[in-house]
Amino acid sequence: GELAIFVFQRRLGEGRYDAGSFDILDGLRPAMARASLIAARLGLERAKGTVAAMTAMGLPAAILSSRGHVLAANLLFESMGSIFLPVAFGGMAIVDADANRLFQQAVVAARGAAEPSVRSIPVSAAADRSPLILHVLPLRRSA
Repeated sequence: GELAIFVFQRRLGEGRYDAGSFDILDGLRPAMARASLIAARLGLERAKGTVAAMTAMGLPAAILSSRGHVLAANLLFESMGSIFLPVAFGGMAIVDADANRLFQQAVVAARGAAEPSVRSIPVSAAADRSPLILHVLPLRRSA
């Protein structure tokens, strides 16, 4: 599952929270949990919408979480089983070892909000597939 973290800060001069403050925040916990669930579902709907837009353009597409888990994929993408492999914990790999190394580096770089060194990844031809270029496009949330 996902983890939602809320940070309630005070100025240093205001001292520690007292028991009454903890009680108030504890009372808000169910509402914050519901709000987090709704936000997560909206994020999933946004991912599905992005994939649907790519489908309308005839492009295979998948949306990955910051940890590299597949959140949404279209049928065009799913039909490319000779290129993309499911891996443990909902992850994804590329059958071509060199391409997979670059892909995994791009996923890790995106997780740290760093610019990946490579965003366009060549995948070599094989007996069952033509060569292709995989484009990794980081999707940043807007505040």
